[in-house]
Amino acid sequence: MAWRFFDGTYVEGGKFFDSLSVAPKFGSSKGLMTVLSNPAFSSSVASFGFATFGTACTGLVLKNYSTQDPLMSLSRIAVLLSLLFSYPLAFVGVRDGILDLLQVQDRPNSLLNSVTVGLLTLITGMAYFLSDLRKLLAFNGATWGNAVIYLLPTYMFVQCAKNVK
Repeated sequence: MAWRFFDGTYVEGGKFFDSLSVAPKFGSSKGLMTVLSNPAFSSSVASFGFATFGTACTGLVLKNYSTQDPLMSLSRIAVLLSLLFSYPLAFVGVRDGILDLLQVQDRPNSLLNSVTVGLLTLITGMAYFLSDLRKLLAFNGATWGNAVIYLLPTYMFVQCAKNVK
């Protein structure tokens, strides 16, 4: 993204400007505030996207870039590979966490396979019907925010109080 920002291929008259579905637009600080609220690495990556496209920059920065841009196509492939190979690692943690929460001690392969298929069906169904993730992320943030502030400290206190007796 930095390369494309500095080489000017997305400014008016640049190599990929005419192939964009949305032209870069500047003038509002709303997008800049979103970029600055991210952690350092994401912020630096998103900053170049915002610097290149201004307020026309979408949440998924790679969607702004031309499909004819080979460097950004390579970036999209890198993101695909990252998601493809990191998802199973996170998924196994979720599956095992659910089984721990349900206090399942005996875990034969048939049970693991059934839970895996069930969870994948649920996640795929949600992905199919949810086109706007902002509502899901807002619900998730509110739920976990409240849990961290109100529920988890209470739970930890109760557990510590049990151990003191």
